[in-house]
Amino acid sequence: MPLAFILIAGPLRMLRYVAVRHGLIHPHMHLWRMPIPIPDLYPDRKLPPRA
Repeated sequence: MPLAFILIAGPLRMLRYVAVRHGLIHPHMHLWRMPIPIPDLYPDRKLPPRA
């Protein structure tokens, strides 16, 4: 079980870091609020408002 936690938690932390760096979410937002980064779905999408 501890190995499973490490193998899941590591990539999730990296995904959150990349999402914050690319401006998809704000640093204090939850990761599951991140939009799917497909340009065809959101051609003129702006940053979501801060909560």
